[in-house]
Amino acid sequence: VGTAVQTLTMCQQRLEVHGPNGENEEEEAQKLHQELRRVLQRMTTFQKILKVSNGKCKVWQDIEGMDKEGVNDLVAHLLALQQHDLARTLTQMYGMSDPLHALELSRLHYLFTTKNDKTNAVNRLLSFPPAQAVSFALQLLDLFDNIQHRALLCQMLLDRLHAWLSTDEDQRL
Repeated sequence: VGTAVQTLTMCQQRLEVHGPNGENEEEEAQKLHQELRRVLQRMTTFQKILKVSNGKCKVWQDIEGMDKEGVNDLVAHLLALQQHDLARTLTQMYGMSDPLHALELSRLHYLFTTKNDKTNAVNRLLSFPPAQAVSFALQLLDLFDNIQHRALLCQMLLDRLHAWLSTDEDQRL
C-alpha cells in the first residue's frame, strides 16, 4: 500500500507541476487529478486500516473486495478498537448509511466515558439535528452506568433540547 500511495502522490504532483497545454487537456488533467485524489484517499484509508486492524485484514485487496457484510464486520472491529473516524471514513467510502447510527452512538459513548471529554461529547451531540440529538441522548442514558454522566445528559436535554422532547420523554428525565 505504501508504494501505491507514494506512486499516486508522485503522479498527482507531476500533474500540478507540468499542467495542461490546451483547453481539452486542461479538462482531462482536471478529471485525472480528481481521480488520482480519490484513489489516493482510498489507498491511504486502506493503509490506516491495515495498520490498526490487528491482522483482521492482511492486504489492501481484502478491504477493496469486501461486500456489505464484510464492511459491517470491519466497521464493528474498528469501533471495538476505538477507531471511530476510520470506521466513518470506511462507511462513507462504501456509501453505507446503516452503521452510521451505531458508529455515532459508539463515538459519543467513548467520548463521554473512556476519553472523559464531556465538552466535546456534548458539542458533538448538539451538532446533530435536534430530533436526532434527542434520540442519541436518550439511547446514551440507557448505556451509562455512571450517575454523573446520566445527570449531565439529562441536564443538557432539559436545557438545550427541551422543546424536542415528547411528554413521556420529559417525564422520564
